[in-house]
Formats: sequence, structure tokens, C-alpha cells
Amino acid sequence: MNKTIILLIALLLFSCSNKPYEITTVNGVKTIRNFKNDTVKEIKLSSEISNDSLSYAASFDFDRDGNLYILDRGNNNIVKFNSEGKYIKSFIKTGNGPGEVESIGFFSIANDRIVVIDRLKKRYLYYSLDGDFINSIESENFVAFSKLNSQGLLGLSYKIEKKDKRYLDISLIYDRKGFDSKSIFSTGMKVLDKNYVEFDNTPIFDLSDDIIAVYERSRDRFKVEVFDNKGERIYNFSNNFTKKKLSKKDIKSLKKRYPHFNLSSEYIFSGYGIVIDDLNRVWALMKFGDKFSLSCYKDGIFLFKTSLFDIKDFSMFDITEKLKVWNNKIYLADSNSGKVLVYDLE
Repeated sequence: MNKTIILLIALLLFSCSNKPYEITTVNGVKTIRNFKNDTVKEIKLSSEISNDSLSYAASFDFDRDGNLYILDRGNNNIVKFNSEGKYIKSFIKTGNGPGEVESIGFFSIANDRIVVIDRLKKRYLYYSLDGDFINSIESENFVAFSKLNSQGLLGLSYKIEKKDKRYLDISLIYDRKGFDSKSIFSTGMKVLDKNYVEFDNTPIFDLSDDIIAVYERSRDRFKVEVFDNKGERIYNFSNNFTKKKLSKKDIKSLKKRYPHFNLSSEYIFSGYGIVIDDLNRVWALMKFGDKFSLSCYKDGIFLFKTSLFDIKDFSMFDITEKLKVWNNKIYLADSNSGKVLVYDLE
């Protein structure tokens, strides 16, 4: 009898340990704990999108038909390609007149509109998908790093509440009806002295018309919070993460590239970026030595991770702008070459 009980307990423990994930719900918010992350899909470089006029591919986005729009920071304009990668047109002029932009910070697409952030004039400019100027908006809630979805504009801003403490705040700056700002995620950011701040805890976010995903940078755990398009939390998910040390080469390189951030920790981050694709899957960017991999999650459940690939001009600040997944293809802007690299999932 005792042997039977022991065997049943052993079988139960074995089955639990082999569960791919576990879901619990508290106050309507789901928590998904993933235990497996070993399924790998190979990717291969299939094509490159470029044009003679394209000098510095800083970021890009897609419209609902799969047309590709690239922010060329070298020429301060936007270059449009069709879904096959064929050049269509370039638009936006530099200047202070109607429809002109002094310096494009970021841009995004939703509801068949393009919003461009003029970071010097602190305003939002709207264009049709053909590049025709519609209107511009100035707001007291202006945030330089902003993205548009069907509900409104989402931005990441800094708030200083104490001398030694800053807060990074992700807010719905305004919805389609007005300028009512609503904070959906906030995290502390310690100031070490007047020049240095911690790099830990800084959030990275992406959004689609349906969801908003936020990853809070951490060296101890991997966790993503997901909200609906009105900023209400709907679920969060995590996965196993083992702390790993940075190489001396990595530490030296990071300190050189980010001199105003605290890089004293010898451990890598659990994630380096997240993007949401056209199927509302969340893709998390992980680093393995000098290479990278993307882990794919649907409704918080791990599906697979890609084989390793290179990112030559990697930056933790703008990787979400340079990386997209669309129609089961991975697009990566290579700013140095002025190209967008296209990888197929096999």
C-alpha cells in the first residue's frame, strides 16, 4: 500500500514538473508561469529591403496591407515600400511650415494614419498613408517617445519626484476623444548622483490595436505585463531565467556606450526588448553571448524561440523600433548599411 502511494506521489510530481505552464487568476488578472523554453525554430536571412535614397534606417512600421514605412533619420523623412519590398515614395520635408518637421524623433501607424513626433518642436503631426499632411497637435502632455494605436497615443516619460529618485511612467497620453492622460505603468529609477542613474527597472513597451505589453528590465527574473488598449491590466507572464554573468568585454563595451548609466552589475538582463506582431503574439528579445534570439508567446504561453542571429548595431534604447515581426517574418533595421534585413521562420 505504501509503495502504491509513493508511486502515485512520484507520478504526480513528475507530471507537474513536466507541465509547460501554469495559469492562476486573481481579481480577473491571469498570471501565466511558463516552465519550458526549449522549442526552437530556425530562421534564415531571405532578403534585404533598401533604396539608393535610404541612408540611415532608424525605425519602421507596417500598415494593415503590409506596406513598409522606414524612418530615414539621415534624410529626416519617411520612405514607403510595398509588401514585396519595392520602393514607392519618400515624403516629409524638413522645416517649420505646415506638414514639415524639424527633427523626426519617432513615428507609428494606426487607423490608416501616420503620427510623426517632432522632438524639437514638441508636437505630433498626422499624415495619410500616402504621405499627405492632415494636421498637427501640440500638447502639454508631449512625450518624445510615443506610439499610436486605435485608442490613442502611448508614451514613456520621466517624472522627478525627489532629488535622488526618478520615475519612468508609461501613460496613455490621450485617447481619441481628448487629452486625458492615464498612467498605466510606473517604476522607480534611482539617481546615483547628478550624472548617473540606474539602468535596471527601465521599462520597454510595445503596442498593437488590441494590447499593450510592458517588460520591466531586470537581471533577476523575466516578466511581462499585458494591458488591453484602454490601459487595463489583463494578464502577466513569466518564464524560467537563470542569472548569467556579463563578460569583461561586454562590460567594457556597455560602459563606453552608456556612460551615464550604472553598469556596475556583472549580470546580463533577462530581456532586451519586446515587440507585438500582427497576430498579437509577444516576442521577447534575449541575448546569448554575442548573439540574440526571439521567444514567441501567445496569450502569455511560450510557443517557441528562434535560432540565434546577429544584431550589428544593437542599442538597448531603440531596439523595439528597429525590430518587428509581421506575417511570420522578422524584420531588423541595420542602420549602418541603411537596409532592413528580412528573416523567414522555417
